Amino acid sequence: LEKGVSMVVKDSPVSGNSITKAVMKNMGVDQKNAEKLKIQNGLLVTPQEKEAALSAGNKEALGVSNAVTSVLKDLASEMKKLIEFYSMQGQDRQVSRVLISGGSANIKNWLAYFQKELNMTVERLNPFARIAAAEGVPEDYHATLAVAAGLAMRRVGDIKE
Repeated sequence: LEKGVSMVVKDSPVSGNSITKAVMKNMGVDQKNAEKLKIQNGLLVTPQEKEAALSAGNKEALGVSNAVTSVLKDLASEMKKLIEFYSMQGQDRQVSRVLISGGSANIKNWLAYFQKELNMTVERLNPFARIAAAEGVPEDYHATLAVAAGLAMRRVGDIKE
């Protein structure tokens, strides 16, 4: 953001559905169970988390984390390229944080994974942060409703034809 205006916005074909498909393939389960496993287990990011899962014999957590990570590696690579491209536009174009939206932003350790990979602050977007009337919107829905909130704030004449 520069002066409150988004300077770089990137949609990605990598989505929660891509992650669910990877979990389905890696764990040999159907879509409904893969979605459940993805939400329950999330990612194992630190060596301590991975060691604890190994020690406990938690093959499910390890398998899900491996599946999710395999998809997120591509997304992290895409993000690094975009940050590098933007930063090359001039010394005043340095990225200090990344805001992530979408339902998958709620996956356990999602933010920690990207903070580690990008080596910078990564936050879940809250499109309701400056909307007083949105106080009752559950936090789990903030990142999911980013596009809807943005569209709801549009006014006639926002887009120049």
